[in-house]
Amino acid sequence: MKICVLGLDCAAPEVIFGDERLINLRRLMDLGVYGRLESVVPPITVPAWMCMSTSQDPGSLGVYGFRNRSDHSYDKLTFANSASIKTLAIWDHLAREGKKSIIVGVPPNYPPRRVNGISIGCFLTPDTVKNEFTYPPALKAKINELVGEYPVDVKNFRTDKKDWLKEEIFNMSGKQWAVVRWLLTEQEWDYFHFVDIGLDRMHHGFWNYSTPGMYSLSRTIPIRTRFRSTTVCSMNRLAVFSNCSTTTPSYWWFQTTGRSAWMAGSRSMIG
Repeated sequence: MKICVLGLDCAAPEVIFGDERLINLRRLMDLGVYGRLESVVPPITVPAWMCMSTSQDPGSLGVYGFRNRSDHSYDKLTFANSASIKTLAIWDHLAREGKKSIIVGVPPNYPPRRVNGISIGCFLTPDTVKNEFTYPPALKAKINELVGEYPVDVKNFRTDKKDWLKEEIFNMSGKQWAVVRWLLTEQEWDYFHFVDIGLDRMHHGFWNYSTPGMYSLSRTIPIRTRFRSTTVCSMNRLAVFSNCSTTTPSYWWFQTTGRSAWMAGSRSMIG
């Protein structure tokens, strides 16, 4: 059996679980179960995804955020990267059993981890044109052939140019999910893990305007989430045909209530 993890970074539970227009997610909820799980402290992207992938807390990993102490003093700081994680992750354990994994954008994943399979860098990658962001390195040329320049993030996502930001986020996610679909259907894998950073960037840029009656782009977040709901559903259909169990976690509740969420069905899990 295969396992596919589709991560929606910063997917707000009040939107995911409260907006009845997300009919695809509702369908997956109806097919299975969902609930809250205790999460990690601190509640941020790095190290939350690696805590999930290693079954360790930040103290055990020695990584507490994007910036970490490089020694035991108070004045030397360094940025976390893939080399900061010393603990074996699920894909490492699977490799010992001869299983192949594909990990896409699971932070921190720059430099891209050397796995038994395929690894594509996360938003911490400085520049996908100048820097290697794939393992094996030759995969970069195929990705460029598929979607052109591969975006791992939206630069300057804190801009006041909201119309530009919305288009950039949708463009980034469109390219990323096109690559994900190709990897799911054309490459060999036993474990697949993708983290979509687009919702996080949407919330950074638009959450202040999400109250009804405010800025005209207040509808952008639910529109974006409905788009992601449809995408996850289409990926889940691919998973079903591949005899695969799908899980879709979010780390948003780490920030709001100190809880995570999950949803599970016979072939799908979302949260």
